[in-house]
Amino acid sequence: MANDFIMKSSGVIVTEYCKKAETWEKFKALPYTPSVEFLKTLISTEEQQSDERAAYKAEKEQSQLAVEVQVFRLGSAYWQKLYDEAEKMKALTYKDSSLLKVAASVESTGKVPSPAQARAIMAIKERLEKEGIFV
Repeated sequence: MANDFIMKSSGVIVTEYCKKAETWEKFKALPYTPSVEFLKTLISTEEQQSDERAAYKAEKEQSQLAVEVQVFRLGSAYWQKLYDEAEKMKALTYKDSSLLKVAASVESTGKVPSPAQARAIMAIKERLEKEGIFV
């Protein structure tokens, strides 16, 4: 419908025709009734919001899982070395020390850090790297 309207520009350059306010006033005045097929594709606001909430939740869970996987993939040896280096530099709090020990013991205990612990462990890693402690 819009294309047909625009093509009836009466010889005026289409891009110029479309820029005119009077053109769009004429277009807005045209009667329009959506087709039944189109109306069947619409969803309610509630359904859209529900879909958005589900997508947000799935994205959040995926992000949390990615952090846990990253902690696991670096491996116990990595975390033990990071712990040892940070201890030499006296760069760990008690909490930092405990969390790095959890990461370093994943392979021996089979106990994977919780999502919150994994985020905290990665934050410790980033902070230590900023302080110049690398493994």
